[in-house]
Amino acid sequence: MPSRPREEIEKNSQILLTMINDMLDIARSDAGSVHVACEPMDLGDIVSSVRGTMTPLARKYCVAFRTRVASDVPLVNGDFEKTQRMLENLASNAIKFTPDGGTVELRVDLDAGNGSVRLCMADDGIGIAPEDHERIFERFFQVDSTSTRKYNGSGLGLALVREYAAVQGFAVSVESALGRGSTFTITIPPDAIVG
Repeated sequence: MPSRPREEIEKNSQILLTMINDMLDIARSDAGSVHVACEPMDLGDIVSSVRGTMTPLARKYCVAFRTRVASDVPLVNGDFEKTQRMLENLASNAIKFTPDGGTVELRVDLDAGNGSVRLCMADDGIGIAPEDHERIFERFFQVDSTSTRKYNGSGLGLALVREYAAVQGFAVSVESALGRGSTFTITIPPDAIVG
């Protein structure tokens, strides 16, 4: 029995640490002091790291977390740490907003049509109303901001995803409907491909 309060303390400490780190990153962004690396990245390595970090969270929420990287995905130039943080933020949200027994999948593929690389985080969760598709990327915006809301968070995760994408020259978009899940896509342009 004594481990229950300890688990709660650890969980709340992790939530607080994430919120503090997000707020520090936002402050750095506002001050124009965000350092962005531009080096060749193996997206397979990033996906493996995200899978290792997110699988325990998915298990806790009784959600299946799957990853798939197409064999033809090339190396791309970017910031490994920031790209990993973007995917972790998207995965964390997807897992939290997907009911027990649901699925979250991170797919990475090369768009043969335009030569871009797409990182897609798809879930079969609660979905997002069309009128909120742009607002969810605003700082501190939360779809459910009532005091009884079910999901923890600062409302900074998606704002950081968009900012980290922008500083690397990537784009972020969302497709979603209430009750039908969501797919967030990070698009890496062809000029970021190594080679």
